[in-house]
Amino acid sequence: MTAETFVALQDDGPDLIFQGILLAEVNNRPADSELNTHTSKWIELSLYRTAGGQFVCERGHCSAQPEPDRYEAAICADEAGVIAFFGYDRLSKELFDIAEIDASQCVH
Repeated sequence: MTAETFVALQDDGPDLIFQGILLAEVNNRPADSELNTHTSKWIELSLYRTAGGQFVCERGHCSAQPEPDRYEAAICADEAGVIAFFGYDRLSKELFDIAEIDASQCVH
C-alpha cells in the first residue's frame, strides 16, 4: 500500500498530520432511514500506521443534532497502546478484528 497524508482531529490538542496507511475504520452510525436529527449520535473509530511505524488512533463522537462533533486522537508506539486508547467495547473489538490486533487475554 502507498502511504497517504492524513489528519487526525483533536479538540483538546493539535491535529495530527502524518504520512501513513489506514488500517481500519468502523462506526455505529444509524442507517440513513433510521437517522433522527434530534436524537441520533454515533462513534467513529479510525486506526492508522504511520510511515515511521507508529499507530495513530482517532475517535469521533458524532451527532445528527446541530452540535459540533468531538474528536480525540493519540499516537501509540505499539498495539498495547492502541488497545488502551480504544478499550474493549464492541465497536473497538470490531476495529481490532479488521486491523488484525489480538486484544484477547490468555488465561492459564
